[in-house]
Amino acid sequence: CNKFGNYQSLSRDKVNTLRLRLSELKLLIIDEVSMLKSNMLLNVHKWLNEILVQPHDILFGNISILAVGDLYQLPPVDQPPVFDTISSNTLA
Repeated sequence: CNKFGNYQSLSRDKVNTLRLRLSELKLLIIDEVSMLKSNMLLNVHKWLNEILVQPHDILFGNISILAVGDLYQLPPVDQPPVFDTISSNTLA
């Protein structure tokens, strides 16, 4: 366990099954991104790299990610959101 939460490696059978099902995946669309816990994107990145046999420094298994949703909705319960508010002072 780390500050990003628990990461569970997939079983060999699950990896093999998902590898077959996702073999032609080019784009992953994530809807309602404001409701994701901050560790979920890290887990998706790790799972895709595990399934698609990519090194850890390749983002999301080299799959394009389209994250959509209303960022002004409520954040996830009891977890930090995947985004943070940036003030204009931060950008100066």
